[in-house]
Amino acid sequence: MLLWNKLAQECASRCCTSANLGIREGSVLHRNVERDIQRVEDRVEHEGFSFLTITLPSFGKAFEECLEEGMVTPLSFPGFAKTSVYEGWAEFPKFLGGFLELVFNTNDGSLREDVSIDAIRSIRQLTLMFGKILLECSDARKKAALGEYLACEQDLERLLNRITEADYLRFNRVAELLFGQLFSDLDLLVWEREAVRPHMVQVLQSINCAETQSSTKASGPAASRSSSLGRNS
Repeated sequence: MLLWNKLAQECASRCCTSANLGIREGSVLHRNVERDIQRVEDRVEHEGFSFLTITLPSFGKAFEECLEEGMVTPLSFPGFAKTSVYEGWAEFPKFLGGFLELVFNTNDGSLREDVSIDAIRSIRQLTLMFGKILLECSDARKKAALGEYLACEQDLERLLNRITEADYLRFNRVAELLFGQLFSDLDLLVWEREAVRPHMVQVLQSINCAETQSSTKASGPAASRSSSLGRNS
């Protein structure tokens, strides 16, 4: 918690400087951050460490979706209390609201023209910093994840069972018409080793080196015999 609290305070100070906030606006942002710190402490106390590792990353993903859509909607950020409605439309979560108001307009939820890059960076840091931490999940979460995986596999199996041979033939025909030349060209590039991923370059170099060494060893005795015959003659 100390790490999150310290980072939140530093993010607020950085945003105040980069966004050229006045004394009043800066004070409001810092007060909002203090409330954010208290909210995090309260929810961690009641929900456990999963608030940091699961709930906060969910907030971060919702924020990225809002950035992609260019606006905040009333359905954004589920599971977090919202502020009062601005002009009958936009609703912002109270959590990290000070940072969000530097990214989105409070009157309609649209993306600000003078959006604060530091505010975006701050929200992502504060919500995603614990998302990849390696911790043991509870048995209930493991069971739920396994259930979702099995349900997905069952849905896929049901779909595959409905596909007929005629469907496969139609799919192959359409794929050939649309992408046949592309796949043919790509196959040629791969065969000639002109289209490979960067991490495959070293592998291919190792293969070439091994092939060269193998060829040298195979031709070594024959070459030695030829040399000996030449000297004897």
